[in-house]
Amino acid sequence: MEIFSPGNPTTHEKNLLFVSTPVRFGGGWVRYHSNNSVGSAKVLQKQNPMKSSKSTSPLFRSQAFPCAITLSLLAAGSALAADGTWTGGTAVTWATATNWSGSIVPGGSAANSDKVSFNSGTYTFAPTTVNNYFIGGLEFGASNGAISVTTATGNNRLNVGSGGVLVVAGSGAVTIGLGSTQGANLTSSQNWTNNSDNPLAVTRIAVDDAATTANGTYTLTFNGSGAGGFTNSNGMHDVLTAASAVKKLAVTINTSNGATEIATSSTFSGGTTLTAGTVRYTNVAGTVGAIINSSFGTGSLT
Repeated sequence: MEIFSPGNPTTHEKNLLFVSTPVRFGGGWVRYHSNNSVGSAKVLQKQNPMKSSKSTSPLFRSQAFPCAITLSLLAAGSALAADGTWTGGTAVTWATATNWSGSIVPGGSAANSDKVSFNSGTYTFAPTTVNNYFIGGLEFGASNGAISVTTATGNNRLNVGSGGVLVVAGSGAVTIGLGSTQGANLTSSQNWTNNSDNPLAVTRIAVDDAATTANGTYTLTFNGSGAGGFTNSNGMHDVLTAASAVKKLAVTINTSNGATEIATSSTFSGGTTLTAGTVRYTNVAGTVGAIINSSFGTGSLT
């Protein structure tokens, strides 16, 4: 990098005040040589980098240098969020920076890939999310104690992206949504994995009905090797609390331990695929080949 003084306006010579790494400047390059005075040099001529040239200076010949440099500083956008770990030392408020390790608050008001982690044995405060908040995914580590995440209600529930939910072996029990209409909305197909012997419970689940979430079928896959399994207490739906013709929730169960329990009030219409694992349900009526009023919503079971 070079910084020049204005120089002589008559001869168009410029004093070179500072020299560091050479920088190409468009199609115009210059050669310079020392004038035997410390801290300065003179620009001799403009040179095309595609043509060779012999220096007439007996003292010094350099690589090409630009005629002028404009310096600027670009500030980093501090508003950009990133992965964050909840410590919960200040309050229940999600947006309070001191509740997060390194004061990094993950998530935002639009879809993103930020991962939210929980890995403390105890929490002074458990989080309450803001209305219609978006995150990329949730992870509950091996050192995580039992924790409940309070969300907003209805379509303002916590919006979870393609990162899904991971409960690591050793984690305490996890509950997402305390009130009857709290829980999670999906903005992408995803996996929810419970490898812990403690349960993962989510009150209500649906596809996000915002216009920014495309129409189509969103598949929620339950995985995991933990005995804790998964419990849904207040229904799984396409959108809000009903089936939808344009946004559908489909469920795949592929677990090696524990049971998956889906509330009988469910109305999702994308169907249920049981690849492996145990499904627990109650209050199911119907006849052979025709199950009604079931945990499988209005779709088919395969």
